[in-house]
Amino acid sequence: MRCPNCGSASIGRVGTEQYYCWDCCVEFNVAGSGVRIFHLDAEGELIAAGPENVPGPAEPTPRPGPA
Repeated sequence: MRCPNCGSASIGRVGTEQYYCWDCCVEFNVAGSGVRIFHLDAEGELIAAGPENVPGPAEPTPRPGPA
């Protein structure tokens, strides 16, 4: 299984059909054919997140190309 947010395989199971990604720190659950993604707030509460507000992997540093 891979993280639906960042594609990492560093996944841990936290409950029935609930998983945690160690690389981008989101929790997600799989229900039928759908996936719901959550992030944790400062108090540890799960907040449902859309793609626009889920922290993803760091952007790669651009390499200088030929001038």
